[in-house]
Amino acid sequence: MTLYLTACGVACALGADKTEVASALFAGRHGLMTRTDLLAARPVQVGAVQAPLPTPPAGLEALDCRNNRLMLLVLRQIAPEIRAAIARFGAARIAVVLGTSTGGIAEAESALASRQRTGAWPDGFHYRSQVPGALARFAADALASPVQPAR
Repeated sequence: MTLYLTACGVACALGADKTEVASALFAGRHGLMTRTDLLAARPVQVGAVQAPLPTPPAGLEALDCRNNRLMLLVLRQIAPEIRAAIARFGAARIAVVLGTSTGGIAEAESALASRQRTGAWPDGFHYRSQVPGALARFAADALASPVQPAR
């Protein structure tokens, strides 16, 4: 038997939950902003989540990066559905399947710049938050902790 979690959490340039995103879409907003600091002498339109992001639960501080904080924001939106699935089917039957292309890239760029300046990686930087499967591992570990629902 295959089961799909039908809950949907979302965080994007349009908003930090389904209601905000729907309101922005129906109002015709695009969520993009102009940035002048990304390309030399050329402004570009970019989208970014502007909502405050939660901090990782105890024990996962070493994996703190924007990508993982975004994952926590979305996990909290679907926390009741996750708990219900675990209660019904057992934690061993619940899987985490995710993908990302730039997980923690801002932190990696900052850490590399610091290493180039000082010759050492900054305290608190951990490469393991940058590897391709890091987001799924972080989500699984965060779910092993009590997931707090969205406020």
